[in-house]
Amino acid sequence: MGMEELRRRLMNNKELYPEETILPKSKPHKEVNTVKVQPKYGALPGIKVGAVFEFRRDLHQAGMHLGLIAGISGSKAGAYSIVLSGGYEDDNDEGDTFVYIGTGGKDNSAFGSAGPQVRDQSMSHPHNSALEESSKNGKPVRVIRGANPNSAWAPAEGYRYDGLYTVTEATLGKGRSGFNICQFRFVRLPGQTPLEKRNMLFY
Repeated sequence: MGMEELRRRLMNNKELYPEETILPKSKPHKEVNTVKVQPKYGALPGIKVGAVFEFRRDLHQAGMHLGLIAGISGSKAGAYSIVLSGGYEDDNDEGDTFVYIGTGGKDNSAFGSAGPQVRDQSMSHPHNSALEESSKNGKPVRVIRGANPNSAWAPAEGYRYDGLYTVTEATLGKGRSGFNICQFRFVRLPGQTPLEKRNMLFY
């Protein structure tokens, strides 16, 4: 089982990750080596676009993404960062723009299939609320892409920092499985190092 698939399964276990909790404030598993990092918006000094990290804990320790499991890291003032890795069937990655599906609404089993939606999502979830706030205040969000065989823009392995994006839309609507999903449209800020597109024929 890949690390990203395990993360998705753990994310859907409400006993480990209740909806009313924002993960960066929760205690990490005692076996995970972490350091206390102050969350920040925007680009981080010394970390260039295209930087690759092997594990989620490496992102955490660098201050790039504080969530060890959650794909969204933020506060009531907006999102600091997201990890885009195709965890939801309605995700749509087009490189400089993409639609990111919020948190919630999947099977709670930590060891079952990631699967489709089984219930509605809500903008009241703290992570979804953070992205909704970002769509209002325009603060840039760091985007990290995780390995995803279904996206030509994702790295073959590990996690890659792909620069700053803004959330231009935040909407609640029906997804493929018929449940309400929180949809966030991201647009990459201009003037950054261009993204590299992977040849899917050789993945």
